[in-house]
Amino acid sequence: MGPVGNDSAFLYKYLMQKNKRIIAFDAMRALAMIAGVFFHGALAYMTTKSEWALFDIKTNVAFDLFTWGLHRVRIPIFFIISGYLSKVSYEFKGHQGFLKVRFKKIFIPFALSYLIIVPFIMSMVEQIRN
Repeated sequence: MGPVGNDSAFLYKYLMQKNKRIIAFDAMRALAMIAGVFFHGALAYMTTKSEWALFDIKTNVAFDLFTWGLHRVRIPIFFIISGYLSKVSYEFKGHQGFLKVRFKKIFIPFALSYLIIVPFIMSMVEQIRN
């Protein structure tokens, strides 16, 4: 059964009916997002060059270690939260309902942002590099 157990459908139904949230998950996700701001800010000061558009002349290996360590913790947090809540949602909504909601919440915004935002970002990166 996994870590959710037999009560995942009950948990999902309870959370949706009462409009409740699991505050610990919200707090972990918020901290991981705030850490993302620091992560992306530190990329400009790394000694290792990456695909990041902007770099500073003054670099330090501490920023390499910071970004490496933070990235190894931050991304798994998102996957753990997503996996747990996805299992709960899947067991309650079933296969078709789960895929329908995921399509609306993930694929449509991804496709629209890819068509609208990505060309703009790529042109800005080209202007910065030239």
